[in-house]
Amino acid sequence: MDVLDSAAKRLLFIINPVSGKKLVLRSITDIISIFQDAGYTTTVMVTQRAGDARVFTQKFGKDHDRIVVAGGDGSLNEVVTGLVLSGQKVPVGYIPCGSTNDFARSVGLSTNVLKAAKHAVSGVATEIDIGHFGSEYFTYVAAFGMFTDMPYTTAQSFKNVIGHAAYIIDGLSKIGKYNSVPMRITADGERFTGDFLFGAICNSTSVAGVLTLPDQLVDLEDGKFELLLIHAPDDTLELSTIVNGLLRQDYSDQNIIFRQCSSIVIENPDLVEFSLDGERSHVYDTVQVSMLPHFLMLVH
Repeated sequence: MDVLDSAAKRLLFIINPVSGKKLVLRSITDIISIFQDAGYTTTVMVTQRAGDARVFTQKFGKDHDRIVVAGGDGSLNEVVTGLVLSGQKVPVGYIPCGSTNDFARSVGLSTNVLKAAKHAVSGVATEIDIGHFGSEYFTYVAAFGMFTDMPYTTAQSFKNVIGHAAYIIDGLSKIGKYNSVPMRITADGERFTGDFLFGAICNSTSVAGVLTLPDQLVDLEDGKFELLLIHAPDDTLELSTIVNGLLRQDYSDQNIIFRQCSSIVIENPDLVEFSLDGERSHVYDTVQVSMLPHFLMLVH
């Protein structure tokens, strides 16, 4: 195909150049060749600061037949948010090159950048659910408490060297420093009140870079969130029981709450900050969380 053919398909390629181990930058020529061989003319845009991927998507996404983003889960979140704000639905390919790639693991995306690039232009688009959190959006998780600050407190150089293990090491080193969080959470009319060590509203099998949910319980297209809450333990014995339950994916312990629901209201009296797809959210005293079913056309 003549790459200047006016009938060629158009692809917007958004790159976060500092994500992960910067592998995508070393493969940029090969990636664009993959897109070209698939019949796409490619426009490359490189982010320089937080929010750029959202702006690029909102302004230019509608003029393209496909968007491919190379970066971490936060970069994907920005693209999804840009699509929501523009009112457009454009198929999205994802080259996961962050340090954790929770979402990529949930949907089975390769972390090999060239394989992911091929999937981004040759795969099938699946419409999956995303979350609406107050005035913001999330692709796979809104969380608070233990572990959720690790994506932006763990040093980038540390993450670049050892990847996902950096989160686990960093989290374990700080586990005794986490304070409980008072919350009132109503999920499909069921109310939970207490001091929580951790909470997550997710649509993913991998949460906060550390925890995993059973594959058979998570359906990205069912219009429901998975809600996981962990009450603050009274002593080290209770903490040990909680940790063992989470590792076994057994949520029968009295300090662990697991529900599937479609509408959630969070009352946040201490104005605790949430993490949306690993990025800091706005702070809300009360926030409504709802589902945008089948919004993201993910190519994989």
